[in-house]
Amino acid sequence: MDDIIRIRYGTGAWQHDHKLQLFDEQIAPIASPELAQSGGHWTKWPRIACSGPRPGWTDWATRFGISTTPVPYLRFDTFLSALGAARAGRGVLLGSLPLCKVDLASGRLVRLGEEVLQHHESYWAIAGPDAIARAQWDQFVEALA
Repeated sequence: MDDIIRIRYGTGAWQHDHKLQLFDEQIAPIASPELAQSGGHWTKWPRIACSGPRPGWTDWATRFGISTTPVPYLRFDTFLSALGAARAGRGVLLGSLPLCKVDLASGRLVRLGEEVLQHHESYWAIAGPDAIARAQWDQFVEALA
């Protein structure tokens, strides 16, 4: 599998010749504008969870002192599916702000406060020496900058 460029979530501690952190991970509660206008405080609204290594609602509750209830009533295996549920107004998602940038800028989603949970893991572009030459990797990195 060293002959392809992959996007991977983690700390970046992989043994690949080419690695580029795509952004610093920042997580915050987000929801559809319709849900945000429904009244009451967002901590009482349904929550959406995403399985996997990123921080979840328990991490958020511990860091910012909110209740761990209500427990998420929707749980997804992928962030993309969880994001779709948030766009559809199904609940509040702890969203990756860099991944939700376009949705937030367009108003399809809104942030529910100013608090941000920084996380030491993020998305990385990685490749082995058989995937791409150093000069091509340098051009790839420059194009993403």
